[in-house]
Amino acid sequence: MKKTGYILLALLLLAACTKTGDYSSLAGKRVPDQEIWNTVVTITRAGQITTRIYAAHLVKYQDTQD
Repeated sequence: MKKTGYILLALLLLAACTKTGDYSSLAGKRVPDQEIWNTVVTITRAGQITTRIYAAHLVKYQDTQD
């Protein structure tokens, strides 16, 4: 009985460590540093709202000096 438990535990650990996605498509591409979904950006001037930006998805990339 104990041997079956160890085998089951080993199978669970192996299943938990498998790769879930194909990340090869990201090779050579820039990956965003930050991502925000469903956000509202509010810009003010002298305490008064001047602009509101509604965005479903915003991304920020690291500035690089290549």
